[in-house]
Amino acid sequence: MIKAKKKLYLIVFLFVLVFGILLRVGVFPLINKIENNSNLLKFQRKALSVFENQVESFKAFQKDLPSYKATLENLENLFITEDAPIEFLEFLEREAENFNLTIKISPAKVTQRKDDLWKAVGFSVSGGGKFQDCLKFLERVEKGPFLVEISQLNIEKILERSSVLKEFEALQPGDIYFTLVIKGFTDEFQGDKEK
Repeated sequence: MIKAKKKLYLIVFLFVLVFGILLRVGVFPLINKIENNSNLLKFQRKALSVFENQVESFKAFQKDLPSYKATLENLENLFITEDAPIEFLEFLEREAENFNLTIKISPAKVTQRKDDLWKAVGFSVSGGGKFQDCLKFLERVEKGPFLVEISQLNIEKILERSSVLKEFEALQPGDIYFTLVIKGFTDEFQGDKEK
């Protein structure tokens, strides 16, 4: 009976040993492989979902592109042409005329700051007229159709013996004389350059 017990223990031990080896060699790697494939499938599903969303977004953009074109064209028109800023100069002259102002426009040097995204061009505008008209002109320049910044502004009341009266004959004592430096931006992008 002792031999039968030992034999039984030995058979049970060998069975457990063989079963353990089979689990270690066959089943556990298979389970790990299934788990890895499952994780890969989850990742691929997420990537596919993101890709499908991007495709849908692109299709929606293409569908709405005609409605964006007008806005994009308006954005392009915000910039001043550096070589021939005729449209901007005509805008200044037209606005000055609308407000009964006399102006002179000349090129000016402006500082290109590190945080300026576009290349800047400068214009010096000097002129004069009634105070309220000057304020309206300045407001119109700031809110006008061009991307500009008024970087310097000087205003003074014209006295009877002012030399400004000789330069601008249409002005009278009591009117306002102003000089301003306008910093306009061209469509040459500067944002990614080191300065």
